[in-house]
Parts: sequence; C-alpha cells; structure tokens
Amino acid sequence: MMDLYKDDFIAIYKNPMKYGKLDHYTHVLEGNNGSCGDNIKIYLKIDDQGKIERVSFEGHGCVISIVSTSLLLTYLEGKHVDLLKELGEQDMYELVGIDLSDNPSRKKCMMLALDTLKKLTSPHP
Repeated sequence: MMDLYKDDFIAIYKNPMKYGKLDHYTHVLEGNNGSCGDNIKIYLKIDDQGKIERVSFEGHGCVISIVSTSLLLTYLEGKHVDLLKELGEQDMYELVGIDLSDNPSRKKCMMLALDTLKKLTSPHP
C-alpha cells in the first residue's frame, strides 16, 4: 500500500484550508464516520441561485478525512450546489490524489465530506 501520509497531506492536516466556523451561513450539516471516529460540521453560505459563496468546516478526524474535506471544500467554493449530485468516488480519488477503492475503511474517511454534503441535494421526507 502506498504511503498515505505524504508531506503535503501532513501539511494540510496541520493547517487545513476552510477550517473554522463561518460567521454568516445559510446551511450547516454534520457527518461522522463511526469506524474511524471522524466528526465534521460543514457551514455553507449559498445564494438564491444555488451558488456556494463560502464554505468551511470544524471537526476532528484522521489525516484522510481532514485533508479530503479541506480539498473538497476549497474546490466547491464558487460552484453551484447541483455539482454535488454529479460528484462521486472517482472524483474524490482525483481531487485527493489517491485511490482508496481497495481500502473500504479509508474510503469512508475520504468520502465523509462529500457524503455529508450530498444531504443538501437529497429529497427530504
């Protein structure tokens, strides 16, 4: 298995982009990965047209979950919320730079932020 904890991963983990609570947000979502103990809270400011104006997160977790959350939120800022419907595992592998398809427990860590954000596009009962 490749070394998942490359220097750039450690640097992002120690100082993640988009970390901290937004002062003004329109949505807040929480997600957790019980198998690894990852917990995140994502704050979004979405305009009337569905554009993600600002996004941030708080929480704790393993290197993979924090790095993938940080990279995903950085990528999504300025994009339309409908993009979340299109994003999947392969997109996350490309964004994060590692393929975890053969490691289900680590894949859950990497997918935590996207799975949490997809709640925005899910129909509510």
